[in-house]
Amino acid sequence: MKKCLRILLLLALFTAVLCLGAYAASEAPTVPGIYEVSVLPGYTSTVAFEAELADGTPVAAETKLLDEADKDFYANAEKIKVTYNGAGSGFQLILALTDDLDNPGAAPTESNIKYIDQDTMTGSEISFTVYPSSLENGKQYYVYLANSDGLNKILTFKYFLPYKLGDVDGENGLNSYDASLILQNLVGTYDFVGTGALAADVDGENGINSYDASLILQHLVGSYTIPGWED
Repeated sequence: MKKCLRILLLLALFTAVLCLGAYAASEAPTVPGIYEVSVLPGYTSTVAFEAELADGTPVAAETKLLDEADKDFYANAEKIKVTYNGAGSGFQLILALTDDLDNPGAAPTESNIKYIDQDTMTGSEISFTVYPSSLENGKQYYVYLANSDGLNKILTFKYFLPYKLGDVDGENGLNSYDASLILQNLVGTYDFVGTGALAADVDGENGINSYDASLILQHLVGSYTIPGWED
């Protein structure tokens, strides 16, 4: 009996080590992509999605570390093909992609629609391709479907853009121009683009200010090391 217990304990420890090894293998993505794609309750049998590259090639999910947890990540995906199967022929359907951080999942309005498309069903199925251009890092987006039944939220996803602290323009690595862009933003002569605002908050404290610009300059002369630029 004791021997059996020891064997079971060893097996449990071995399983735990394997799990820890699998978890440690996950790392943050280094390319843009889509993650946390979820068909909402009530539509799992009628709505399907497929992540695609720009040329329409399907993208398989990978496990990556996002938002401090392992998530399904569709690397370099630029489209989401949303297929709805559940209405009669001839319906006019509108697909709207929205975001609203102050009111998550708010109904589509002129101010929060990022993409909109309309098509007529043939048979009982219809597909839309969402182009998530100009989407922001880590923001939650919602897909709605409008038909004779009203407006329905059917799917949600997030978008990831890689960035490195201090590399404000995302070009040519880290240099004094990045520091100057922070200062220009502070005086109102430059607006951050893409993940620029995330990269500009170098110390991650008190928002973006002149100290962040100074940290870039200190890094360049070797008196400070910005995380992510150790090598």
